[in-house]
Amino acid sequence: MKSLLALILSITLVAFAANALAGEDWKGKIYWTIYGGGEIAQAKCDGSNRTSLVKTGHHPRGLIIDAKNGFMYWANGGQAESKALDGSIQKCQMNNCSNTVKTIVGEGKTAEPIQLTLDRVNGYIYWSDRPRDLVQRSTLDGSKVETVLVLKAENATWLQPTGCEVDEESGVLYWAEKSINRIGRVELANLKLPYTPKKSDYIVTEGLNGPAMIKIDKGQHKIFIADRHSNRISWVSLDGGIPHEIVNTKFTQPVGLAIDHRAGKIFFSELMGNKISSVNMDGTDMKKICDNAGPYPVGVSFVPETE
Repeated sequence: MKSLLALILSITLVAFAANALAGEDWKGKIYWTIYGGGEIAQAKCDGSNRTSLVKTGHHPRGLIIDAKNGFMYWANGGQAESKALDGSIQKCQMNNCSNTVKTIVGEGKTAEPIQLTLDRVNGYIYWSDRPRDLVQRSTLDGSKVETVLVLKAENATWLQPTGCEVDEESGVLYWAEKSINRIGRVELANLKLPYTPKKSDYIVTEGLNGPAMIKIDKGQHKIFIADRHSNRISWVSLDGGIPHEIVNTKFTQPVGLAIDHRAGKIFFSELMGNKISSVNMDGTDMKKICDNAGPYPVGVSFVPETE
């Protein structure tokens, strides 16, 4: 009897350890959406062990991973550049993605969501809705969807907001407008919604050519920019100013960005090169991570080994 109990205990401990390892297997990796393939892929940071994680059945754009709570969120665009409300936002559990996909913002509420960003402090997910010139948000369960920004310009009829990023600690929202090449910033506290930004809310108004997604690094006091039509990864101060080139990707149209803050590294998607690449923040050591990332990779996210 004792030997049987010991055997059962041993098997239980082995199974528990295996489950624990499986539960952490999603860390230390990069993730990206494949617009043309309708899927989300993953790989180690050196590009090895590339696998398909989720078949979305849509055209996924941006994605964001909440590593602390173990969830991944991604944006599905409907018809490109159409104002039809056929976009959606979905999520899954990182340790069991294919079996836990859930729609949190369904059709009828957004058109073409692009970049996603989380405000876990206040329980929101934000996104840029490109065709309708809006920045929207919802509660993390999707129960409340509202418009945050209504974007307008004197000399433009379509601004194409693509990038958006929230500084959770300070409660500041940044966004990029692709068609008129500018980046804005507003404080969210006490902001009356929906809000139409003023000229004074724009901190970058020159030096860009088709900014797509953006990421902030508070430690370096910088905004990193995938400047699509100039084929550059650039940075600018959180206070604004003129962008500085980090690297030129040579005609491949960088779109998505992810930051490894500890290693000082940027991962980015190359839309027309079908690649995921990386570069140090100082512009050195640019390399291909996945040379065949799939047709039109867009959003990129990175999860460190440890928080």
